[in-house]
Amino acid sequence: MSVRKELFIWCLCFLSVSSLVYGSPVDTTGVRVGDKCPAFTFEDMKGQSRSLEEFKGKYVFIDVWASWCYPCRKEFPHLQELEKKFEGQNIVFVGISSDHVVWRWKGAVENGKMSGEQWWVGNDTSFITAFRVDRIPRFILLDRKGWVSRLEMTRPSDPRTETMLRQLKGIENGPSAPRKAKKIVALRETAFEFQMPEDDTREVALETCDGGRMKLELDGSNKAVWKMALSGGEYGRLWVGDKKYTVWVEPGKPWQAKSELNELHFEGEGAGINNYLNKRLYRDIQWREYELEEEPFRVRLQEMVEEREEALLTAGLDVNFTKRERERILHERNYQLAFWVIMGHGGKQVSEKSRSELRRVVVEKKEAWGIFEYPESIRRALFAFHNLDGQTGDAYILLMDVLKEAEKYRDKRLVENLVVKSVMEYVRIHGMENAEGMDRIFRKRVHRPDYVAEYQRVYDANKVLFKGQPAVPFTFKDITGKEVSLSDLKGKYVYIDVWATWCGPCNAEIPHLKKLEEEFEGRNICFVSISCDDSQKAWERFVQAKQLGGIQLHMGGDKSFMEAIRCKGIPRFLLIDQDGKFLNANMPRPSDGKTLEILNTLPGL
Repeated sequence: MSVRKELFIWCLCFLSVSSLVYGSPVDTTGVRVGDKCPAFTFEDMKGQSRSLEEFKGKYVFIDVWASWCYPCRKEFPHLQELEKKFEGQNIVFVGISSDHVVWRWKGAVENGKMSGEQWWVGNDTSFITAFRVDRIPRFILLDRKGWVSRLEMTRPSDPRTETMLRQLKGIENGPSAPRKAKKIVALRETAFEFQMPEDDTREVALETCDGGRMKLELDGSNKAVWKMALSGGEYGRLWVGDKKYTVWVEPGKPWQAKSELNELHFEGEGAGINNYLNKRLYRDIQWREYELEEEPFRVRLQEMVEEREEALLTAGLDVNFTKRERERILHERNYQLAFWVIMGHGGKQVSEKSRSELRRVVVEKKEAWGIFEYPESIRRALFAFHNLDGQTGDAYILLMDVLKEAEKYRDKRLVENLVVKSVMEYVRIHGMENAEGMDRIFRKRVHRPDYVAEYQRVYDANKVLFKGQPAVPFTFKDITGKEVSLSDLKGKYVYIDVWATWCGPCNAEIPHLKKLEEEFEGRNICFVSISCDDSQKAWERFVQAKQLGGIQLHMGGDKSFMEAIRCKGIPRFLLIDQDGKFLNANMPRPSDGKTLEILNTLPGL
């Protein structure tokens, strides 16, 4: 074979392999930390079929490499040194080549006198796809049961690798790699100011990823002045009431902000970045756009990213901040994609392209900590996956599935954030009744003082609604003007529906509620519907036109009952026992098959 022809074949092989490794990863199965490693098959140097399952009972350190990859070859001596240090111990080192040509792989192994198990993927790229290998070398660790322990280990040349391996259970400790001395980080105190309009009475707070939420005290002129001890620049969120603004705080770069017509304007050394962050943009995703089909929505996502990238480029800011901000823009984009899936309630057709992107969203990236949108996009993507699987019926089951996924991450800060945000969002809507599993995970995984204090405050406020607690009393008028109290119904079970005539979901439950009333007619249970309509006449007309049954009550202008049961949305259903105590302060809806099952099991009905 001529030299020119051989060179041509070599280049062709190189391009085909590099398109696999350096191109956009094709994500299908999406293996994650904590998953069992699928049963892939490989070819060894003797042409025998091999599987990682052969090493059950041992740790497996995998090196994904290729003969043409220079960084891969640089790691070979360090890898061989590791193999010698752990010789005879409960760990095996396996090299898996992604070469497309078998003789290139075998030649590299023989010429390099490579030790350990040396295998070849062959024409089956499922291993590369499953582990999302988008660059090499890539090092993966499996535990003794064949479960994925680390998706991306540090390289053999990194002293931390030996230290981590020696910390594995069943591995003799021996002399660990020398620890680097901890770097002493100097903190620099920097002052910031925020001026509110004189007539604005909203509460102001500053939130950082690690420091939590700090309420800012306003002086007589409605201005807040505070100092922060900072080691480096970081994102923050300035909260004005329920409205949030992204800000950047950096040591030695103070800024003074002023709120005008709900827009922030900055002056001072740190003004440049913050004026960019709070520049008015026109291509952000609007609420109605979550109803779009996939391709139009993806176009809108791209428009949003392009507008932000252009604004960032035009601002001409610090190189390090620009790099960090590009990452934040990507996480915001991922958040919006996940939220689009959630808002579709699993009914939208979602392409493999979008699913693949979401699988990459949930991959842990420790270096992204400090960007608020990083954990937020992961959380939304976890919920989105369950929506895609059709698990949209029971909110509590959905929550528990997401919490169990969150527990698998290694970064404790990320785990805490995912658990806290998911639990508090659920509690705001559904309360804490019959949620012992949720409570157990929260108390096990969350230890940050501000998180724990807020959860305990909410828990204590919700205890009054727990099963066995006295039900919140009420006295409201029916359609004839007669007052009806909860105490009048003692001795009977009471199924309560809090609703309004203008509420679409409430109206959708009416036919199902009528069926329940017919099913249990003449039995020891009352069906009470309590309207929170502002207009009593509109309620009366609706009740008469729809010929609503059961006990129909109107709460008038007194919303204290809704506040007492912590009703944040309607319809809301409650079940009270014969002694006037809560059985369930967040009952399933009449349309939910579980409601009939629960009612049929009530003793004495």
